[in-house]
Amino acid sequence: MLAGVDPVAEAKLVGLDDAVQATEFSRYFNEEDVPEPYNQDITTIPILMSSKDYVDASINYTIEEVDVDTSDQEAFIKTYLEKGKDEYLDSLEGTKVASYDFTAQQMHDNITKHILEGKPQPQDPRVTVDYTWLAEKASPLVYEGVTSPFPKRWPYSYQIKPFLAEGRVAYGQESMYRKSNKYAEDINDAPKVRYNYIGLFDPSKLNLSKDPLTELPMETYFPASAEWVMNSKDEPVNPPTTVKPTNNPYSFLTKPPSMLTTLDAAFAIAGDKAISAIRVNVKGVDVLNEASEAKLQAVAKEIEDKTGLITDVTLGSSPQYAVTYLPGLKGESALGWIQQPWIKLGSSITIFQEAKLGFSGVVASVILVAMLYVFSSNIIMLYARKKSSPFCCRSAGARASCRSCCSSKRRFSVRWSRSSRG
Repeated sequence: MLAGVDPVAEAKLVGLDDAVQATEFSRYFNEEDVPEPYNQDITTIPILMSSKDYVDASINYTIEEVDVDTSDQEAFIKTYLEKGKDEYLDSLEGTKVASYDFTAQQMHDNITKHILEGKPQPQDPRVTVDYTWLAEKASPLVYEGVTSPFPKRWPYSYQIKPFLAEGRVAYGQESMYRKSNKYAEDINDAPKVRYNYIGLFDPSKLNLSKDPLTELPMETYFPASAEWVMNSKDEPVNPPTTVKPTNNPYSFLTKPPSMLTTLDAAFAIAGDKAISAIRVNVKGVDVLNEASEAKLQAVAKEIEDKTGLITDVTLGSSPQYAVTYLPGLKGESALGWIQQPWIKLGSSITIFQEAKLGFSGVVASVILVAMLYVFSSNIIMLYARKKSSPFCCRSAGARASCRSCCSSKRRFSVRWSRSSRG
């Protein structure tokens, strides 16, 4: 897969320039790396190659020598086609000559080795074509909402919608998880490009945030993560199995682009609609608070007003696990349920706001309780003083003051006279 990036912006966002292996034949993009016409309708584009393949696959080549009469080549080819190609060859007795085993990463390393040595193209005189066709564009998965098998654990659940193949597609598939998105029905009308390999980069050296509150789906450099958690009968898979990407462009998980080029090259190939997503880092947003949220929302609104694009603010997001059901393709059984971490936008900032509101409520409640306590204490003290006021006088000298504080002068005089007699 091939992807276009803005070299200057990508260096600031993820440090792509620092991830390049700097050698005599490996460097980062510069101003001279522009798409150039090569021959008629062929365009030469600069390519920065990834050092990782991510596909866990192996290929075996077995060479056998068979005893068959090929003097009449036309008759041999006719028999070969009529009897079913591989079946016909398997029916012939042969002698094993050699066997070769390669992993996907080993084959990828062989390509990157040529780049570092300044020989991106194999020196084979039989290879007469030094360009390739860009047959198809990337195509998305189509999710449909379904009932979750365990709603308490996975409140969000989906199902992948499969597609039937239209015409001839790669890998001879009759159905697939991603719809074929061809540049042109006739391969000769598809864009023709010639790769100018300028360097090699290591995705593991990119400066990417690992904080789940700001993490983004970086499928430009890494494959999406997924785990097989239940089979087609809703039975748990114990332990869950990691689902790895494949080289099949129509599968559920595809590997990230192994080649990067510039936006100018992308426009030269795909036209004015070559950009699918734009990432923006806003300066001065370092912490999760209301001021940061307000600043990001203001920037997002300005982008929407000026460009008409849809914006998503990812600060305050959090991972939310969801399960996806993979139905069986034509002639194949269903795989079952796949668990993936989705990005739930705004959840953390919502929790922050609710926590702040709850804390303010607690403080207000404490203050209110304290005020009620003080008020009730004063009321109790007042009633206590009123109850003890008729017995406040104990001597003749205090008679005048006691009369002023007592509510009943008649009652006071009676009690005072009794005290005098005693």
